[in-house]
Amino acid sequence: AGLLLFTVGFIVVSLPCGWGYILLNVAAGYLYGFVLGMGLMVLGVLVGTCVAHVACKRLLARWALAWVQRSEKLSAIVRVVEGASGLKVVALARLTPVPFGLQNAVFAITDLSLPNYLMASSVGLLPTQLLNSYLGTTLRTMEDVIAEQSVSGYFIFSLQIVISIGLMFYVVHRAQVELNAAIVACEMEMKTSLVTGSQPSISGSTTSCNKRTVAFAGGGINIV
Repeated sequence: AGLLLFTVGFIVVSLPCGWGYILLNVAAGYLYGFVLGMGLMVLGVLVGTCVAHVACKRLLARWALAWVQRSEKLSAIVRVVEGASGLKVVALARLTPVPFGLQNAVFAITDLSLPNYLMASSVGLLPTQLLNSYLGTTLRTMEDVIAEQSVSGYFIFSLQIVISIGLMFYVVHRAQVELNAAIVACEMEMKTSLVTGSQPSISGSTTSCNKRTVAFAGGGINIV
């Protein structure tokens, strides 16, 4: 029953208007412990992401495309995702503060295959899942600390919380830096291609952007 409820919950938070992804992560660690909580999270997120991707691609693609074109940040992410570094960008985006459901809607309009998309998403979500599951287990530890009224217990618990939150901020910051660097590289390639009067190449392995770059440029970042 718990597995079913958490799976349904992860499907709901994976939709564009869903909320509570981090809360479910912490709750899984609190209720089931670190190992079982992690397994539950990985399975639930995988199912939720798959359902949300298919639903957004088939039912909300036109709405998502219009919405993305109104946002410079989202338009830039789509351009880079559809290039040679797409899987890396998907994994990095999963570590950023952009809402989980919103990311699913954005990635649904790209040309990534479902298996590759799920693989990149799972890899990108793993670090924060580990941290959130650990935070959940520390909440259960807090109950023991309060019951024992131990000063050393309070100190160790507080230190664990500070370290976990610090690691999470560090991971998010590094991912944001890497993602911004990929977007800048794509924009520079666009600028060079437009100046030379040609579209970005999609055959080379080092290309960051793809054939839809110019189309998105009109509704995204003005690079001229």
